[in-house]
Amino acid sequence: MIVLPAVLATEELRLLREFLGQAEFEDGRLTATGVAAARKHNLQLARGQDAEGAGALDQLVLAGLQRSPLFAAYAWPKRITAPLYVRYEPGMHYGAHVDGSLMGLEPRLRTDLSLTLFLNEPGDYDGGELVIDLGGGATQQVKLPAGSAFAYPTTAIHLVRPVTRGQRLVAVVWAQSYARDPRIREALFDLRALQESVVAKAPVSVEAQLLQKTVSNLERLFAEV
Repeated sequence: MIVLPAVLATEELRLLREFLGQAEFEDGRLTATGVAAARKHNLQLARGQDAEGAGALDQLVLAGLQRSPLFAAYAWPKRITAPLYVRYEPGMHYGAHVDGSLMGLEPRLRTDLSLTLFLNEPGDYDGGELVIDLGGGATQQVKLPAGSAFAYPTTAIHLVRPVTRGQRLVAVVWAQSYARDPRIREALFDLRALQESVVAKAPVSVEAQLLQKTVSNLERLFAEV
């Protein structure tokens, strides 16, 4: 689990909020299945009204994620879904659930990682915290500044607490990683961080060369392409 700060710039957030403020939203249960459908109470962007405008928003969000070296290192993304723009008004919430394992049309995308991108400020609404079940009774609550995102394994049970004031506006995406096993993703993430540190201090050192070799060979070994 990781916080991705400043995925979107101020002007990008303004454009997103301006479009979404005038767009039509529909019942979020339309994209929920199984247990989640009974626990989901929110609104999502209705794409049929302005598909071209929604597509332009998608490009803003996906470009922001592609600019993030932290997201690339953590997720090692192979494929990413189009964003789902979700709005919570007072009384709305999303009960404890696990996201679907496969999404999209053929070829289906395996959901290894979920990501919530916050589009308005924490002070704009009360409640609405994203709560991740860490196991053993422990949880992590997340409510980030506009433009920042939180990525976590899709295997985790999570919920969104009821909004009691204002409006919570987020974009949600799911990613399929080149590495199916989260332990491999974590090990590669740590090695990349170590590599970055060593290269910054001694870019032409033997240690930097060995780390580059090790990371590349492990990616070659574990990548599902």
